[in-house]
Amino acid sequence: MLTQEVVGECEMIESKKIKSIMLLSIILLSSMWIFVGVQASDTGNVHGTVVDENGDPVSNVKVTGYSDSGSLDSSDYTDGDGYFRLALYQGGNDIYFEKEGYVTGHIGITLPHSVIYVDYDQDPVKMGEIALEQNLGLTTSILSRVVTPGETSSFTFTVSINDEPEEIEFHVSSPEGWDTRVLDSTSEVRTVQLNSGSLSLTLEVYVPETAVETETVFLTVIGTLNSTLGFTILPYQILDRDIQMSSSYPHVSEELGRTISFPLTISNEGEADETVGLLGAVPEGWTTRLVTSGGTEILSLFLESGDSESLTLEVEPSEDASVGEYLVEVQAVSEEGVLRDYIDLRVRLSEAEGEVEVLSSYTDVTVEAGSLFENPLNVWNKGDEDELFLITVMSAPEGWETTFKSGDIEISSLLVAAGSSVSLTFEVTPAEDSEAGSYNLLVFVESESGIITDTLILGVDIREAISGVEIVSTFTDVTVEAGSVINYPLRISNNGENDDQLRMKVVSAPVNWDAVFTSDGNTVSSFYIAAGDDLSLNLEVDPPSNVETGEYLIVIQAESEDGTLSNEIELSATVTGAYEVELELSTLYTTITIGDSVEFTVEVTNAGLSPLTSLYLEAAIPADWDITVTPSQLASLAPRASATFTISAETPSDTVAGDYIVTMQALSDQAESEEADLRVTAKASTSWGFLGIGLAVIVVIGLGITFTRFKRR
Repeated sequence: MLTQEVVGECEMIESKKIKSIMLLSIILLSSMWIFVGVQASDTGNVHGTVVDENGDPVSNVKVTGYSDSGSLDSSDYTDGDGYFRLALYQGGNDIYFEKEGYVTGHIGITLPHSVIYVDYDQDPVKMGEIALEQNLGLTTSILSRVVTPGETSSFTFTVSINDEPEEIEFHVSSPEGWDTRVLDSTSEVRTVQLNSGSLSLTLEVYVPETAVETETVFLTVIGTLNSTLGFTILPYQILDRDIQMSSSYPHVSEELGRTISFPLTISNEGEADETVGLLGAVPEGWTTRLVTSGGTEILSLFLESGDSESLTLEVEPSEDASVGEYLVEVQAVSEEGVLRDYIDLRVRLSEAEGEVEVLSSYTDVTVEAGSLFENPLNVWNKGDEDELFLITVMSAPEGWETTFKSGDIEISSLLVAAGSSVSLTFEVTPAEDSEAGSYNLLVFVESESGIITDTLILGVDIREAISGVEIVSTFTDVTVEAGSVINYPLRISNNGENDDQLRMKVVSAPVNWDAVFTSDGNTVSSFYIAAGDDLSLNLEVDPPSNVETGEYLIVIQAESEDGTLSNEIELSATVTGAYEVELELSTLYTTITIGDSVEFTVEVTNAGLSPLTSLYLEAAIPADWDITVTPSQLASLAPRASATFTISAETPSDTVAGDYIVTMQALSDQAESEEADLRVTAKASTSWGFLGIGLAVIVVIGLGITFTRFKRR
């Protein structure tokens, strides 16, 4: 027995040892798992994806991380999906992305803590997508053009280098029979060495006369990486050339940073009037606007048959535009979207060789039509050499007279020494018939060589001639009911410098409307008013009683005796309907024999000042009574007119004798009358009375005969 107990204790001890060893193994395995999953370190992971400008992944991009001290931390290459992952030191880091054909990218990051995770989703920095820009850029503003078969069309494009210099080759793919070539400002180009910046070139495409289908011409720029543009060409034979566009200067030269102006004429040679929309196509970043001689910007144009319109196309190059030849196209399109005509204009941008500036003390003036005004100008030669400058007005409204003067001498050119200025006077006389509004004058100064230029826009506001007489009404638009008298309080002011005798008159008013001017109850037709004084009057207007509803205009005028001073004002009156219905019964009391009918009349009067429509009577009668109204309805009833309705009321035979009330009311689309009551007394038939009397007589006679016979006996 003792041996068995010892053996049992030994087994228990051995079992505990095994359990302890197993528990310790589990703890060690867990610790190893944690150690494998997360390691304490002074570095951490970052990851991201590199894509191109289109969002497509870029593979084999070298990704390098540097610490703030400039030491290399880690590097990696993107895989086929553009993915990378780096282990960087805690703190600030600079990451660079490099691949041939792309601009080197750089991003600075800060690693917040120093733990390395096996799972990349737990990385402390997730950079997302990093876009790399191609070193070679190819852009254009026009990707589609309508071309007449048999003609040559041009597309301006720009090649740019963003980082490293490259040798670039051009390749054009076009349909069979189409001729293409790439041109600079002087000749055809096949290959160029571009070190930095951008270069503007032209793709010239000849469309054969047999072309009928829409085609695409592909231009490929071959460098470290290739870039391609597709130009869509729509052959369109313009058979109807009724709308024609032309320019006196289709090819101009201008300095960088200047606004380019093309004079443009659009004519309608057809037999029908036509509206055309005007569209401009320019290089990317450039802006255009078409303006009239008055400075108004337009988007479409209405041309009567045989008419033409002169406009100015203002072109503003982009700030980063470089020296070169550029194409500007203007299209005239019908309201249905059909191309009616187009014109290609060219501009050569050049570096400024000198500088001239034209200045004015007043860039915006206000004058009356027909009045001459003088504007002082200064022309500064800011170059290093003396220059002869031509000065002209490129844009002025029709009928306006302009002159440049030095003293009393008219001039068109002036010699200005280097670093100095010349003063002159710009005289302008607007046309007598110029309408009130804003206008622009474009003054153009140009060196004899045509290279150095400047422009000055002078704003001119034409105001209406200021009259010495002014009429003001407190109420210029009133609403009244028909038949009401309208009163307009007026204030007449003499704003001139002289005292005047003024006449008041009604220039126009609706037919049969009476209008008089009054002051304190007295009728006024003329009055004396001192300079600077005011006078209060009242215009009393009395429309006819039968006036129709609607809006009416009244024009009044105050005029001096000699007619030199006058002023008009337009007043408005809206007349609404004045509606009133009156009802009158022919009698207020009547009797009726039970079972019979009774007639009476109702007179309805339109007491208002506007016609009534759909006029009818409505009756409230005792139960089971029948009533008939003749006529049942009137289509209309004129103001102050009356109409008579006949009413027939019939009682049933079982009506109880007594007094009854019949209520009548007139109604129309516009108004209704007050109710009117008729008292009706229903009586039994008199035939029963006569029958009773007859029976009584018979009884009396019978009694008399009987009495006589018995008395004889």
